[in-house]
Amino acid sequence: MQKKCTLFKKCDILILEGEIDMLINYSVKGFKSFNEKVTLSMEGNKKIANKDNVFIVGDEEILKSAIIYGPNNTGKSTLIDSISWLKKIIIDGQTDSENNDNFTYAFVYNFFNPNKQIDYEIEFLENNIRYKYELSFKLETVNGHKGNTKIVNEKLYVNGELEFDRFKTDNEEEMQKAVNLISMYNNKLIISALPNITYTNDIKSFFKNMNILNSRFNNKLISDIKGLNKKDFEKFKKIIKNADISIDDLEFIDGPVGNDHIELSLFSSYKMNGKSESLPSVIGDSFGTMTFMKYIYYIISTIKTGGVIIIDELDDSLHTLLTKSIIAMFNNEDNKNIQLIASSHDLLLLDAKYLFRKDQIWFTYKDDKQLYLYSLNDFKANVDEGIRNKTMESYLKGMFGALPHPDILDYIYDED
Repeated sequence: MQKKCTLFKKCDILILEGEIDMLINYSVKGFKSFNEKVTLSMEGNKKIANKDNVFIVGDEEILKSAIIYGPNNTGKSTLIDSISWLKKIIIDGQTDSENNDNFTYAFVYNFFNPNKQIDYEIEFLENNIRYKYELSFKLETVNGHKGNTKIVNEKLYVNGELEFDRFKTDNEEEMQKAVNLISMYNNKLIISALPNITYTNDIKSFFKNMNILNSRFNNKLISDIKGLNKKDFEKFKKIIKNADISIDDLEFIDGPVGNDHIELSLFSSYKMNGKSESLPSVIGDSFGTMTFMKYIYYIISTIKTGGVIIIDELDDSLHTLLTKSIIAMFNNEDNKNIQLIASSHDLLLLDAKYLFRKDQIWFTYKDDKQLYLYSLNDFKANVDEGIRNKTMESYLKGMFGALPHPDILDYIYDED
C-alpha cells in the first residue's frame, strides 16, 4: 500500500510486505570481553501503550528496534561482532573458518578465561516457525598449541519442542542418523544437514537476511545501488533528495567500472543560485551523506525479504534528525517485516519519547568483574513520567549506570 512518508517533505514510500524474520532473544558468553552471559531480548513489555513499535505475533509483542548505549569499550561493538561471528559460523556450517588462521581465531575467545569456550543462544521467528538454537564450542589445545575448535553443545528447538540434541542418543530415528554422521566431525554443525530441509533452509535464510553494517562506504555498495531496479532506485533517489542534504538528483555515469573506478560512477547533482553542478558522490558528498545512502539502500533491500539490520554506531557522522528519520522507518505502523538493532552515542535520541519505548533502550556497562547488558525497562523508577521525559538528564546523572568517569585533564599538561 502507498503511504505518505512522514520523515521528509514530499516523500512517498511504498512499503512492501514480505517474509517475517524476527530476532526474539540473543545470548552470548565467552566471546572476547564477555566473561559472563549477556542477553539482548526483543520481547516487548505488553504494559507499554505504544504498539506502533512492536510486531504483534499471537499474544506476544516483538520489538521493531533496539538501541544500545554505554561508554566506549564496554561491549557495544563486541556484542555486534559476536552476532557477526555466529552468522558466519551458521552460513559456513562449521565453527572453524578457512578464512581465519588459528592465531586470529584464538582472539575471539574471552581474554580472561583459560577455558576458551563460546556459548551462543539465539531465538528467532522464520516463516512463522519459532526456532531456538544453542551452540557451544571450545578451542582445543594439542601439545600446548592452539588447535581446531570442538563443538561441546548443540541443540535445536522448533516451536518449543526439542528437535535434536547433539550429545544424546534418543533423538528421532532419522534425526539420530544425521546426528551420528555429522558428530564424527568435531567442528561441523548438525543444522547444516537436518532431515527436514525446511528447517535447514529457514535457519540459513534468517542469517542471510541479517545485514550487519558499519558506516564505511565501499565500492561494493556503489555496485549494489547500481543494481537496484528502476522502481527501487527512484525510491532511493526520492528519499535522498528529500532528506535536506542539498542533493537535487543522483545518477550513474557510464565509465570505468574496475575496482578503483566504480565509486566514481555515482554522481550527485547540486543546485545553488540557479546553477547546477554534478560531482562524483565520493568527492562531493560528505561522509555522513554517504553513510545515510548506505543505510537507505539496505532498508529498501531488506523490506523485500524481511530481516534484521544491525548497525554499529548508527549515528556516526549523522545529524540527530537524520538518525531519527532512519529509526522512524522501523518504528512505525507500516513496518511489517524489518528489525533494527543499533549502538549509538547520540543521547538526544533518549528523550524522543515517541521514537522509542523504554524497553527498546539498552545499556552496556563494565566493572572490575564483568560486562553488563540491561534494558531501561529494568528500572522500576522509570515508570515516573517525569523521569521518562528526561531520560537523557537521568542518564547523565548516573541513574541508569553505563557512564564513563573520565579524569584525564590533570595528565595532559606537564607539571611545570
